[in-house]
Amino acid sequence: MPKLIPTLVTLAAQKIEKTNPHLFFTLYNNKKLPPELESQYITPLVQKLVSQHKDIYLDNVKERDEMIMERSSNINENCCYRKCAILAAMALGAGVHLGIYYILRASEVPYSTSLTFLTTLPATVIVTGCFSPCASILLSKLIAHCSIPNVPDEVVDLTEVVTHMESQQQAKISLR
Repeated sequence: MPKLIPTLVTLAAQKIEKTNPHLFFTLYNNKKLPPELESQYITPLVQKLVSQHKDIYLDNVKERDEMIMERSSNINENCCYRKCAILAAMALGAGVHLGIYYILRASEVPYSTSLTFLTTLPATVIVTGCFSPCASILLSKLIAHCSIPNVPDEVVDLTEVVTHMESQQQAKISLR
């Protein structure tokens, strides 16, 4: 069986892949390449660049999550913060309770019912005091989440990335 001789385009693509694989991007922008060259040489390069930038993005998201956890634990460990959060939750619960009392009075509910509701105010304060440590943990996470900026959903221009890589490669060559 005779040995198949590769076409000139295939030989050129193999040489470009060995010497300067980023040149495929400039060729791709200027010429229509055969589908077999595109699938064999260009698509793997594009997928590699996409996966690199996806990994960078996921690392940034992971780093942000770690910063949020660290900052929220620092906030939550502060004794003054915990006490203030508990007092604020108790005041909020009592305020809502008293607000409902005045609504009951305005709607002309019998006096005994509104008085009974008013006597349950200490129970409301105790319950909100007991559940406020859980709320303070969530509040500290919310504060940390709002104080650390999100990781931007930036669109990466692969042409710029390739140009940057080529300039770095040229700088390495000129240093030799």
